[in-house]
Amino acid sequence: MPALSWSAELALAQPDLDVTHQDFVDALAALERSLEDGDSAAALQALISHCEAHFSMEEAWMRAMGFEEGNCHFSQHRQVLEVARDVLGRIGSEPAEEVQGYLERLVLGLAEWFPMHAQQMDAALIYAMQELKFDPSAAPVTVSV
Repeated sequence: MPALSWSAELALAQPDLDVTHQDFVDALAALERSLEDGDSAAALQALISHCEAHFSMEEAWMRAMGFEEGNCHFSQHRQVLEVARDVLGRIGSEPAEEVQGYLERLVLGLAEWFPMHAQQMDAALIYAMQELKFDPSAAPVTVSV
């Protein structure tokens, strides 16, 4: 059984975000599968690429609504990317058993973090969008890597 599966509890009734969140769950599941049968470096890079685009989309919306760059939502995104990139950098340069442990902890950590992040940070973002009558389709979305 995967560490995290898509469920109704993760849906936030914001179509763009729900699709993006489903993609995150899928990318995390692919990384988890790669621990047994695949190329973990490629799977982790795919997860990082997804997160860069996913987080950039949310951050563009937040900027357009006047959120401060230093708020905890932005910070959580930065921390996730920092840790994932750190683990990626260890692949091939550290003993395989150690890297396997880092990857396993990353999968479990993200599986624990994501539902809380979605239900708190992203739900608050959607609330702000509704209160401000913010149309995400009108916001410029750029990926900053």
